[in-house]
Amino acid sequence: MPVDDWYMNCVRFLSALKKNRLTQWKGKEKFRPVLPPYLIQKLQEVKRVRNKYYRERKICIINEETRVLLRVLTREVKIEIAKYKTSKWGEFLSKVQETNDNKEQAFWLYLSRIYKHGSLPFSKLDTGTAILTNENEIKDKLYRYYSEQFRTPNTDMPDPYEVQIDIEYLELMNKLALFNENVETTNTVEIKKYISRLKPKQPCGFDAVSNYMIKRIPSGYINCLANCFNTWLKEYRYPDVWKLAKIITLHKLKVGVPRCEQTRPISLLATHSKLFEKIMLERIRLWAETNSLVPIEQSGFLPGCLLPTRVLSIYQEVKNNMTANIPTLVIYVDYQKTYEKVCHKGLMVKLNRLSIPLGLLKLIVSWLNDRRAYVIFGENKSDIFCTYVGLPQGSSLSSYIFIVYHCDLVACVGAHSSHIFADDLNILISPLICREIKPMIKFLEEEGTKICNQIANYSKKWKQPVNVSETVAQIFHSQVPNPIINVFMNGKKLEVVKEFKYLGFAWTNKMSLKPTIDKTLENIQRTFS
Repeated sequence: MPVDDWYMNCVRFLSALKKNRLTQWKGKEKFRPVLPPYLIQKLQEVKRVRNKYYRERKICIINEETRVLLRVLTREVKIEIAKYKTSKWGEFLSKVQETNDNKEQAFWLYLSRIYKHGSLPFSKLDTGTAILTNENEIKDKLYRYYSEQFRTPNTDMPDPYEVQIDIEYLELMNKLALFNENVETTNTVEIKKYISRLKPKQPCGFDAVSNYMIKRIPSGYINCLANCFNTWLKEYRYPDVWKLAKIITLHKLKVGVPRCEQTRPISLLATHSKLFEKIMLERIRLWAETNSLVPIEQSGFLPGCLLPTRVLSIYQEVKNNMTANIPTLVIYVDYQKTYEKVCHKGLMVKLNRLSIPLGLLKLIVSWLNDRRAYVIFGENKSDIFCTYVGLPQGSSLSSYIFIVYHCDLVACVGAHSSHIFADDLNILISPLICREIKPMIKFLEEEGTKICNQIANYSKKWKQPVNVSETVAQIFHSQVPNPIINVFMNGKKLEVVKEFKYLGFAWTNKMSLKPTIDKTLENIQRTFS
């Protein structure tokens, strides 16, 4: 039996097994707080008494006993909830103290409760002229927006960069058509390793198969799965059945009614495809690390690279300059729809220039070609549309390929310091030491404008547009009056801010930690008290 037919039969069997035997369907109407059963029972009792009181008051029956009982129960429940949250906060602090002698990751594991944000679904959509509330209308609007966004970009023929990329891309495709060397195959040990790292979540993926099921399959199934993966690796083929993505949208800002551009598309992929992508990622990462392609300034989506380390390095550099009375110009570069705007032709040409093995490149071409998607909102499903640009969000392969794709971005910065966390670029420019502030400010203006124009040219060349209106500048200084500075990108003046939120921290021009501490205390109080 061909491996594709065996795989489809196996997926259909697992899907039917989950639907008929392993799943208990239960509707969920609301987001409920995590509270112990005894508190939930008391809340239900308060709700029962409150409903009784309002029903009687509606028909002009004033029962003093019910009113007093409602007040007493409400006060008691509030006190009990406060005690429960206080005890949980005490447990949290004791766990943090117990991990002082353990690895550093243990502390951030517990502390992540404070900083972790959840993106909730939205029920309304702002079109600019009206607020949509009907699910079908919202689905249609999102479908039109994303089908337009993932279309093939228009080619600017007078641009010599685009002409060169088109020529190299055609030559590369002809070269790949004749290429026939094996990619490193996989085995059951490697597949079991990635299966063990899956989170045991019961919700199913696009193929109606959940991680929970895959983690409990027998070893014979893994042997057959390894045969399928090896066949596809030898054929440089990413199965077409995995190229259809179900897109759900989340609210980026988490408050208010979002517009289409303020939603984040998340591609729900087949569960088995995640295992295959991790196998591809392991081979791409080995090539990239062997050739030292990932810059040391990059901290996102890399093992062993922590966000606090990047924050501390920025803080130390700026603080040292302020101690020496040297101002520091910081530019926060904002990209438009980072993953959704990746040009496939530019990506292939760039990877080929970086001398990626042609077998891996041919596999990546198959991974990106002929991808399709549809938008689902509530119970409504849109038509299927093709995606000619962008990387699928939700894929473990997308983030690392994006990092390798822009590994030469730091060359635009020159000798100045840069810090990158995934797609967040931060540039620090320090002037030469002078007695007066004016020559240093002039240097920062000239260098800042120069660096911004180089980044803009790079972004234009590789089809990764910069959002100039959201790109801002900030100057850290120890002077009493605020220095006035003008920095331009492509002739447009950048906004200069006194405070900016970056990597989860509030950066002020005097390097005060008070806003960050206040926000942290507010999160702690809201979470545990």
